[in-house]
Amino acid sequence: MEAGVERCSNDPLHEEGITIHGIPAASLNREIYRLQTFTTWPVSYILPSELARWGFFYVGSRDIVRCYFCKIELGNWEVSDVVPQEHLKWSRHCPLMRKLPTTNVPLDANFLDLLVDVVPDVTGAEDEPEWNTTEDSGYGEINPNETQNIASVSNQTALQSDSVRVYRPKFPYYQVETVRVASFKEWPKSMKQTPKQMADAGFFYTGKSDIVQCYCCGGALRDWLTDDEPWMEHAANYSGCYYLNLMKSADFIGK
Repeated sequence: MEAGVERCSNDPLHEEGITIHGIPAASLNREIYRLQTFTTWPVSYILPSELARWGFFYVGSRDIVRCYFCKIELGNWEVSDVVPQEHLKWSRHCPLMRKLPTTNVPLDANFLDLLVDVVPDVTGAEDEPEWNTTEDSGYGEINPNETQNIASVSNQTALQSDSVRVYRPKFPYYQVETVRVASFKEWPKSMKQTPKQMADAGFFYTGKSDIVQCYCCGGALRDWLTDDEPWMEHAANYSGCYYLNLMKSADFIGK
């Protein structure tokens, strides 16, 4: 593992118009957008979801990633590397890793609970961090019996609690939109809803009939009608989805 050099505070990434892999650089404080920079990530043994969780986005060169919050760049990843440990090793004063207030918008609001407090003494020596290794992986399984028929449940939104928030994606593999789009390879050609529209709304194709499922909340929908709009149906049936609430306004969800 090698570390890059911390950048100056007047970081050009925060200037208007700068993009990373087509994503506005100023939006990379959001984990969901950092994750989307890893579409061409070349290292199979270091998960993009872990890098994005701990503040990194992919710069597009070799295996170099950069922290949005402390601007450290890391590369030459090894199989034994643990992302948060390496982050702290090379950038002990990163505000994200120190649990200081930042503009970070995580997918899991409690993810920093995995990291113990690291308090430097006056000489700069610090205790080694400890890690919670008992965390649930968050992976889910598709259950077609739990799918919702759009026509039959669209009027039941009032029965659902808008206070429910799913911070840990049920299907982490499908967090990246291009991966969701690729899942629609066998999507029925007769369907009006396009793979891009479905993926944008958080859905991936289960490979069965016209059943799609949200990567984040796990909500499944089927029996799509010609005039059904993916985002609208997502909001009507799973208003508590964290991804939905991240991407759409309260007014849109409350329609």
